Amino acid sequence: MRFIEELRTAVEVENIRQEDLANAIGCSQVMVSKYLKKEYQMPLESKVKASKYMNISRIKRALSNELNLGVMNIEILNNVDTNVFVIADSIEKECTEAAAVIPDLKKILRNKKSSLDLDMTDNVE
Repeated sequence: MRFIEELRTAVEVENIRQEDLANAIGCSQVMVSKYLKKEYQMPLESKVKASKYMNISRIKRALSNELNLGVMNIEILNNVDTNVFVIADSIEKECTEAAAVIPDLKKILRNKKSSLDLDMTDNVE
């Protein structure tokens, strides 16, 4: 639920009217209020639209993390360890985690009903 927390914070900090956000994602202001209070779960397509509308990197990152689409945290890329066995274990773990989310990602892409671009890496600071 980190996405909703980031969205709620950004709406408050950036003085975004709930009505404007509602228009951007295609729902009522009342529903936006309920989403921000976690009374209802925001649909994925609405999250993507909100992320694009807000165009704030921390919101895009939160959505990406929620979808498990974040950048792999392979230790060799982060210069954490030089031991080849630690590196191999890290790569194996990341590949296993990535493989586990592929069916969900395929479902999202198959069920996509609009021309929304799911690339959450645009404009990431």
